[in-house]
Amino acid sequence: MAAALQEICYEAWTHDPQKVASVVDVLDELATVSGEKVVSAYASWARGISCLVDGRLESAIERINESEAVFMSLEMTGLAAGTQTGKLYALAMLGRYEEAVQCGVSAREIFVEHNDQYSAGKIEHNIGNLFWRRDLYRESEPFLESAHQRFTLIGDQRQLAMVENCQAFVHSLQNRFRDAERLYSQALTRAESLGLTVTAAEIETGLSNLYLLEGKYDLALKYMECSRQKYDSLGMPAQSVNCELEIADIYLELNLLNEATACYGRCEKNYTELGMQAELARCLKNQAVALFVPDKSQRRSRNWNSLKCFLIEKAMTYRWRRSIWPKQRSNLILANLNWPKLMSRRLLTRFVAVRIFGSNLMPVGYWARSCDLPGEMPNHSLNCKIRFRRQPETQGRSSTFAERR
Repeated sequence: MAAALQEICYEAWTHDPQKVASVVDVLDELATVSGEKVVSAYASWARGISCLVDGRLESAIERINESEAVFMSLEMTGLAAGTQTGKLYALAMLGRYEEAVQCGVSAREIFVEHNDQYSAGKIEHNIGNLFWRRDLYRESEPFLESAHQRFTLIGDQRQLAMVENCQAFVHSLQNRFRDAERLYSQALTRAESLGLTVTAAEIETGLSNLYLLEGKYDLALKYMECSRQKYDSLGMPAQSVNCELEIADIYLELNLLNEATACYGRCEKNYTELGMQAELARCLKNQAVALFVPDKSQRRSRNWNSLKCFLIEKAMTYRWRRSIWPKQRSNLILANLNWPKLMSRRLLTRFVAVRIFGSNLMPVGYWARSCDLPGEMPNHSLNCKIRFRRQPETQGRSSTFAERR
């Protein structure tokens, strides 16, 4: 019975998260009445999922660790490995990617030993997402493709919709827009036919990102707001604030600075409360970019200092390199300095050195654009002979980076 309730808990997490708490209450009561360790392990596992729904990520990890420890003490290695998907999800949301990858790889070995195609596919899906979160798109694709093959083999339409959503997202990050659009349409059709509200929201987020890359801002805002409203209605605060951050970025792209800074302010507060460190870093950086105007320079400086301290503390140097350029461009405008091209050259070398595939052209594009600032020849960017569109900042993109289950 406990196993059946845990399965119901996962089903609710997938498409009706508000019901998770009710399932947890039943499992807690069952564990108290039975006094069995295995039932207690299932109850802890379900409480971990409830914490994920509520955005209490550290608590989720603690509860899942409790469950794993009990299963291991009972020599139920398959069930112990099964808890790790939820833990991986929480670790990824907290920006602890190396821990999350190791967690996934260890669980995958057990699933393969047990010939569990479903669980092996899910964990491969998660690992693939963790790689593209760090701009390692080529490393991501084999894991996603392997997951797709496993789900095709067992005929799981729901999981196919989820993995196709992420495959489409990776295609869009590599500017393979038509392939991405085809997969998004395919995934959305699957999700809608199965009534998967959460998955549909994730796909709408992906479509918004795709349309943003193509400069279709009206469609980008439309789909992101639809996604945000779905998450709000389902009581999923972490996903909802991710969508609001995306909306703020779109406003920034459109130079709607008042709307952008208002959104960033709300996101900063929510990310701090939720403990979502990677997203908070991106929020601080982009909020600083929105505060270019001179009368807000003190607030912008506070954001840059907070961001630098955070990134140094976490040793996430490639993100700091990515963040240096907007600060220097801001200083250039405010202080009339004339050295952005040198910074761009240095940043390009660093991006390539750390293999940030999707972003290594960003400094080149900014270099071209910076030459149109006062004091430079207005047509110099044309002489660079490149076509540039700003790459998405994948560390914060809302497309699901660690799938449930």
